[in-house]
Amino acid sequence: MDKIQQLMGCLMYFNRLESSPYAELFSPLQWTEVAMLFARDYLNSHDQPFESPLKNVLDCAVKALPSLLKARKILKRKSPWMKNELLPVEVDLGSDSQYHSIFTCPVLRVESTEKNPPMILPCGHVLSRESLSKLPPSPHPGHGSESVQCPYCSS
Repeated sequence: MDKIQQLMGCLMYFNRLESSPYAELFSPLQWTEVAMLFARDYLNSHDQPFESPLKNVLDCAVKALPSLLKARKILKRKSPWMKNELLPVEVDLGSDSQYHSIFTCPVLRVESTEKNPPMILPCGHVLSRESLSKLPPSPHPGHGSESVQCPYCSS
């Protein structure tokens, strides 16, 4: 309400706004902020990103690279995963970097479908149903006959 009163008061100084007590309302900084808010709202209403896609990719890379380099260094010594240059690690990029909820199986590298839905293993890792059918049975005692060995944590 205070801002509306200020805007109404500035109408009295229409011809001499630069010397009025309301001059800061029309500073270039205020106009830049208002233009950004309008642009953000317009793009949001049309389901378009405000940030450039290239900036989003670079931000994600900056967040993920340290974790990926560390995982690669650890796995290089003792894992067969390095044969195909894929790293079986999950990197949390934060909620601001989640754009869709399409699950892609990390084993088969295919998107999930109704016929091939994501399935969660007892250890918490998620794979597609099709990849679960291709995994070897779990060698651990106490697991049911339908249990499979997780390709990530071997549980």
